[in-house]
Amino acid sequence: MTEPWISDEPSLTNYLKLGLFVVGILLVVGIGIGIGVAITPPLLNLIGLGGGEENGMVRFDDCRDTVMLSQAEYRSQLRFHHFTCYDSSSAGGTGKVCARVETTPDAKCLKAYIFNGFPTS
Repeated sequence: MTEPWISDEPSLTNYLKLGLFVVGILLVVGIGIGIGVAITPPLLNLIGLGGGEENGMVRFDDCRDTVMLSQAEYRSQLRFHHFTCYDSSSAGGTGKVCARVETTPDAKCLKAYIFNGFPTS
């Protein structure tokens, strides 16, 4: 049994129909993937698996390793990790400081990821 859009006779019209059909399928799949990539971080945040910022302070002066993040690195990690932020300008700093720490099972700090940026106005 043949598909209704393709006849048994090879012709340029049938090849064009087949080509447009394939392009249409690829377009729908591509749009679906694009939408999935766009809505995944907000959905993860809704169910508590995504990242974000919270107000507060985190102690990281006793961490074994400290990683200073650029703005691009911070934005990338913020999609999937929670950062705790505070306004350092009230304590003589220059703006917002955000940090997250990795700890051992006995709550000792292994690594701190710190972003100093975003001047507050």
